[in-house]
Amino acid sequence: MERFNVAIVGGGPGCLAIMDMISGDRLRQLRMDLIGLADINPEAPGMKRAQALNIFTSTDYHDLFDLDDLNLILELTGRQEMSKALEEEKPSQVHLIDHKVARLFWDIEQLEEEKRNAEREAEKKRLKAVGTLLKDMMKLEEEKRNAESEAERRVRVERDRTTRILNGLTEAVVVLSKDHVIEHANETFLKEFGADDEEVVGKKCSEVIFNQENLCGEVFGPMVDDTLNTLKTCRKEYSFQQRMSRESTRGV
Repeated sequence: MERFNVAIVGGGPGCLAIMDMISGDRLRQLRMDLIGLADINPEAPGMKRAQALNIFTSTDYHDLFDLDDLNLILELTGRQEMSKALEEEKPSQVHLIDHKVARLFWDIEQLEEEKRNAEREAEKKRLKAVGTLLKDMMKLEEEKRNAESEAERRVRVERDRTTRILNGLTEAVVVLSKDHVIEHANETFLKEFGADDEEVVGKKCSEVIFNQENLCGEVFGPMVDDTLNTLKTCRKEYSFQQRMSRESTRGV
């Protein structure tokens, strides 16, 4: 976007506001660079601001006409005769905006500020919505973890309870999966067979008890109803020779 080199005639309070707009690039549709300022009062607030910013200043507005690449003069004195003099005396290629038209800057600035406020408000709402969504996601994740932890705790409690019950039995007991794999063996079973969990759990029941791999489904497995895919409660008792030199025992 093209930028305009601007000079101001009139360094009063209104000049400071215009200078702020120019320096802040708040006039989005009109990019301007301030290169000079003139006022008959060297102590005018606009004159002091310009001097602090190393911008050319003069008490004679005619000196502004000699500035290189000057495109535009803003007349902010509020005096009609000054507007007329500038119109008549300025270089032909330099445009003039008098104090009446300059008031449009206030309207433009007001519209721009309202637009900026609307954008900031929309951004705040967006960030708030994102924050709320993240909090909800974190809450759901926490609830999920808590539910999983509670489920795991209940399984662990039930497993420990079952283990205590089985270990309290004097009979040798094993818990089998549908595939006839030993999932748990009580202490009596381990003692009778002179084994530990690592040697028993995860192996086929016939492999542990009969030293054969494929007998479970034929003689020692649970009764499986393949139609309903369920286990029927049953009891089977077998007598067999133990690994260690012990008497034969009865298992359930």
